[in-house]
Amino acid sequence: MADREAFKAALNELEAAQAELRGIVHTGQEGWWRNELVRKRRAMAMLVSRLAEQLDDFERQADRAMPTAGIREKLSEFRSALAMHQATYPVVVIERNDNAYRRSVDQVGAKCAELCHHARRAIGFG
Repeated sequence: MADREAFKAALNELEAAQAELRGIVHTGQEGWWRNELVRKRRAMAMLVSRLAEQLDDFERQADRAMPTAGIREKLSEFRSALAMHQATYPVVVIERNDNAYRRSVDQVGAKCAELCHHARRAIGFG
């Protein structure tokens, strides 16, 4: 059976990565913050893929106690918000003090928080 603890750990990693992404533009070293942002964006994409794979595992194993449809919906909403954000703000065009960029980061963060909150409740950790 797919491991709920591993799923919870992946959610925790996702939240931590999202928090780190929010701070990079403001705290990164001059000249290096863009490289760090690219690295974190890639890590975030890998985490999202890992969560999707774990949901697939739950479904294949017919874990009826795991309501995957709602989690998958929230994951899809987060993935869409993240993709739109990254398409709108490629790393090469981001300005550190761009308020529209910051609002977009906050919107992605809100979707991440929704996903994590919903998923934790669904798997019995929240």
